[in-house]
Amino acid sequence: VYSALKFNKQIIAIIGLVGAYCVPFLLSEGEGRPLVLFSYMSIINLGILFIAFRKYWKPLYLFSFGMTWLIFMTWYMNSFDYELYNTLTWSFLFVFFLIFYSTFLAYKLIKKEPFNVLDVVLLLINSFLFYGLGYELVERSPEWSSYLGIFTLFNAFLHALASYIVHRNGKADKSIFYLVAGLVLVFLTISIPVQLDGNWVTLLWMGEATLLFWIGRSKNVPLYEYLAYPVILLSFLSLAQDWSEVANASGRLSGTNQYAPFFNAVFLTSLLCSVALGYINYLFYSKPHTVSRLSDKSLERVVSIGITGVFLFVLYMGFAVEISNYWDQMFAVNAQKESADVATYWQKSYLSDIRSFKVIWLLIYSMLFVSALCFLNSYRFKKRLPGVVSLSLNTIVLFLFLTTGLFHLSELRESFLDNVQLPDGLTWDFRLGIRYLSLAFAALLIVISHKSLKKEFSDLKTQVAFDVILGTTVLWVLTSELLHWLDLMGVSNSYKLWVSILWGVYALAEIGLGIWKKKKHLRIGAIALFSLTLVKLFAYDIAHLNTLSKTIVFVELGVILLITSFLYNRYKKDISGE
Repeated sequence: VYSALKFNKQIIAIIGLVGAYCVPFLLSEGEGRPLVLFSYMSIINLGILFIAFRKYWKPLYLFSFGMTWLIFMTWYMNSFDYELYNTLTWSFLFVFFLIFYSTFLAYKLIKKEPFNVLDVVLLLINSFLFYGLGYELVERSPEWSSYLGIFTLFNAFLHALASYIVHRNGKADKSIFYLVAGLVLVFLTISIPVQLDGNWVTLLWMGEATLLFWIGRSKNVPLYEYLAYPVILLSFLSLAQDWSEVANASGRLSGTNQYAPFFNAVFLTSLLCSVALGYINYLFYSKPHTVSRLSDKSLERVVSIGITGVFLFVLYMGFAVEISNYWDQMFAVNAQKESADVATYWQKSYLSDIRSFKVIWLLIYSMLFVSALCFLNSYRFKKRLPGVVSLSLNTIVLFLFLTTGLFHLSELRESFLDNVQLPDGLTWDFRLGIRYLSLAFAALLIVISHKSLKKEFSDLKTQVAFDVILGTTVLWVLTSELLHWLDLMGVSNSYKLWVSILWGVYALAEIGLGIWKKKKHLRIGAIALFSLTLVKLFAYDIAHLNTLSKTIVFVELGVILLITSFLYNRYKKDISGE
């Protein structure tokens, strides 16, 4: 070391180092004394540390770093004995980690040089070798195996101490501080799932992500904002796992161990995560000019969509999971009384009613949620992209209601007519009433969508699309309502006749509306419905209708077509001048 520094020749130090590491192996008699070997290696590495205060000779540092950890790892994998060498291993593991950590920082702080990729790689390897070996040693110990999280926090403390030293050195390169501080955050993040489980992991990760994002945006430190994004992803994945676990558990709960919807740790976790994500979104959009933004505008747009999407999804799922779990538990409790064979559960009508109630309540909640999003964007945010997204969601949810929802409502009607007993847990027969509650929310969804279209998307194409969707929805609901009341009155066998008449009357009304509002697409849609009705009449209805029914439907459709023809001739000037 003295000669290398005196003549400023790195080669002298390298030759000395190679020779020094050869000595133990050349002189060894195979007695296996790790205390002597590691003490000797520590002395050599202290010499390297001394040189680091004067010179930053990377080949020297690399050789010492590689040889030390190679020898130590080889001994650990082949000769380590927990009972004999536990204390010795801990001691020299910490000594080697500290020497190389100090060697890395020493010259950088003294000479105020920025670090490069190789410096980062070496620092990370050194840190994670110490953590990985230490983790295994703690896990092997019967007394300390439950303190793995504490050991992880100890690693975070070491890096926090180093970051404090770097921070006190005011002239040091900022990137060094950010790197070491980043390691503090990494080990803090790791310590949470190592020591805790369940909802605490999700909450602490979300709290950490919020703090990082706040520092990044408010204090103009972009690195912390960038670190917040993977932690947000980790929090979301952890929350999704919580939802999955509680969903599986709710399907197995018995009557003596029941699930309390909305009064449980998972729902509270979902709400707190929603609040945290809402605050992150507020910071993202309210402080766009005071901090360094993402350099790529397209990437910034993707990030903005991502964090907003995660926030809305967590907010939606927080309540949806509770609704689903409530009905899953009710199903499990009732099914437990019938049979241990799951296949027979579905043979019980009132168990099917539980599934139908679950689907319908989820659809009601979904219609309320997307309606609220559309309303807020129309009257508060007034942004085009969220408007397009919310209207698309409205269309999807409405389609699900018209298909799945109305089907399950018909299943509840059949159960009501068959006098099927109510499941345990239901004291009020709402099998018919829920139909009109769900229709009211569907109407709310359509009204809010219409107002949103008029405020933001008033071009012709969107109006035509809305008219088509509205007309189809109204016809679909009226048809379902007709079948509902025919079934309740016991005349469901004549449903084909009444459906054809309804469709004919509806087509006539649409013709009149199209002429009045001068909307050609409404008239075209009405003609298409007439055609479909006639095809249905000749290809399907006639074969199953008696003579009187056939006469009624033919006369009714003939009159409707005559009225339509009269309207077209009466207002042909308005139509042709359109």
